[in-house]
Amino acid sequence: MTTHTASSRRRFFFEAGAALSAPLAVGTAWASAADGGASRSMRADELGAIEAIRRLEQKLAQHIRSRARDEMANLFVDPAGAESVVGIRHLAPADFGERDVINLAADGHSARIQLPCEIEIESEIEAEGTLAEMARLQGDGLLRRQETCTLEADLVVHGGAWRFRRLLFR
Repeated sequence: MTTHTASSRRRFFFEAGAALSAPLAVGTAWASAADGGASRSMRADELGAIEAIRRLEQKLAQHIRSRARDEMANLFVDPAGAESVVGIRHLAPADFGERDVINLAADGHSARIQLPCEIEIESEIEAEGTLAEMARLQGDGLLRRQETCTLEADLVVHGGAWRFRRLLFR
């Protein structure tokens, strides 16, 4: 007899749970059907923008490595903005587990990014004297150092493509 009572209780909770959740499921389905096309389209646009921004980050790193200044200038709204990367020889995402943070504006045409990265900076030896002259002759006259920093940038859609408006290394 106890087996029959336990199974009756289980059946009651199962059927009552299904009956109580049915209106919620219908309401959720109705709400997603009402704006589903718009929200799916908006989400697809956001994902497309994020992918385009990540490709822009990769192009910047490639142009820095290859020292392609003209191509790098094309990544900026104002080509003079490429001067912000002068002296940077290498750019790579830092491997301390963090990924880039991309904040898209509501209009979908501007964004702000933060990318933890490691950079290699080259600068000319400016000191005078025998040791400085020897260093210039042995090492192409350059000092190299590596730093971990955060690339912060403002981006906009310009000419149908994402471009850097401002770029800082902090």
